[in-house]
Amino acid sequence: MSAGQGRACHAVAVPGGGVVGVEEGAVVGKSRRDVFVVNVDEAGGWDAVADALGRRVAAEWGRSRCLVLAEVRSGAYVQLFLSPFEGVLAEVRADRFAPSSATLDPGVAVWMLAAGWQPPSGSWGDDRPNWWRTWLVPVPFGAVCAEVVGVLRDGFSLPVSADLELEIFDGAGPDLVDVWCRELR
Repeated sequence: MSAGQGRACHAVAVPGGGVVGVEEGAVVGKSRRDVFVVNVDEAGGWDAVADALGRRVAAEWGRSRCLVLAEVRSGAYVQLFLSPFEGVLAEVRADRFAPSSATLDPGVAVWMLAAGWQPPSGSWGDDRPNWWRTWLVPVPFGAVCAEVVGVLRDGFSLPVSADLELEIFDGAGPDLVDVWCRELR
């Protein structure tokens, strides 16, 4: 079977008149994988993207899942690891993984520190190579998603014309999130 066969891919209208390309239910190994592609402007702006992400996180809650929201051109991304037992672990791509044209704005990094984000530590292969933050149960999904989408937008100076891809798949399991959340209790 060649790549792409056996996957349902279709367009879905979203509030505000935008269109999202959706590849649903692709199976990679034993993991279900969903991919959504959206143009921020066509979706109604960054707030509409954050609201939609919050609804999707709430819908995925109860399972150990990973959601990665990436800007298609620059590769800038945020990712959320869901653990229904402990909370949400969010990561923002560190500059060491970025082309020089898509690095985190230093002013936003200062704000992130003040807001409770932890900076990357160690080198590749360490368990914390990206910026990270946790939210404990009960998780305020809307606030979490507004913050991570804002960091993606402002941290990497992304325009409203940006194309985003949301990939959802079985997460690293609750252990990763649980350990990080427990450290902050």
